[in-house]
Amino acid sequence: MNIKYSRKFSRQMGYIVGFIAQDSKNRAYAFKEQIFKQISTIAFMPYRFRKSPFLDNENIREMISKGYVIRFLIANDTIEILAIYSKNRDKDE
Repeated sequence: MNIKYSRKFSRQMGYIVGFIAQDSKNRAYAFKEQIFKQISTIAFMPYRFRKSPFLDNENIREMISKGYVIRFLIANDTIEILAIYSKNRDKDE
């Protein structure tokens, strides 16, 4: 399966990494690497992740990693990473 990233995800990831980098550039780099490593595992059995509790769509799933929820869409042979947000924040922030 191919993995592609939405503009929203890329923008959100940039904000998160930028915020972490204010404290430590090394931590920001490590965080980014760990998130993308986790995302790369989605292609193997993507339906093993929880269905989004906010959306009524079997093909929209969520992975939790490093205190963040990563929302993605399963469409044919493509996984589209839609968003990343803190699990302690509102889903639309």
